[in-house]
Order: sequence, then structure tokens, then C-alpha cells
Amino acid sequence: MQPGKLIKIKQVVLYTALTEDAAECFQCKKLLDDNKIKYTLLHYGDESTHQQNFDALSTWSWGGDFRQVKFTKFPIIHWTEYYDDYERYMEVAVGLEELQASNLIKNASLVS
Repeated sequence: MQPGKLIKIKQVVLYTALTEDAAECFQCKKLLDDNKIKYTLLHYGDESTHQQNFDALSTWSWGGDFRQVKFTKFPIIHWTEYYDDYERYMEVAVGLEELQASNLIKNASLVS
């Protein structure tokens, strides 16, 4: 079933870490900031905690098709989209390329 019109985006969270992926984390943060998107920043600087965080996130279901995503690296950006037919979809982007192509950036004005 296709969702109706997207009316708002809420609960944007950016998961980051200071690792070899730090440059991409910074670029994702800059993209969110440049688009004036309000978000919660969760920083996992201790590499010993990374795998347990990936494992926990990988148990969630994402998107309208409730797909499973196996997370293996930061950055991870997730948000909730609300449609006019009251359906709700959790969306996720992993890394800069997916974020740039996402509904979150394309519809930044709908973030509340």
C-alpha cells in the first residue's frame, strides 16, 4: 500500500562516532545543519560500544516494508515520516550518499 501525502517529519537522530568514518559523520552533520534540520546527536566515541549499538539497531524494522537493516558503521540517520492517511514510516539513511537522496533532505521544510 502506498502512503498518502507526506505532511511532517519528526524525531531525527544522527548517530556518529570518531573513527575512520569521522569525515562522513562530519559531512552528514553539516548537511543537516545546512538544511536547518533539528536533530538529536548521539555520539559513540568509545569503539568498544559500537558493535552492541549496531546489534541493537539491527533488531529494529525500518520503512514502510518493515525491512531489516544490518548496521555495521556510522553515521546512521533515522527519522519518522507522517502521512495524511495517518500511516507512519520510520526511515533510515546510512552515510552521506543515502542522506542526500532521502526524503529528509528533499522535504527539510517538513521537519518539526
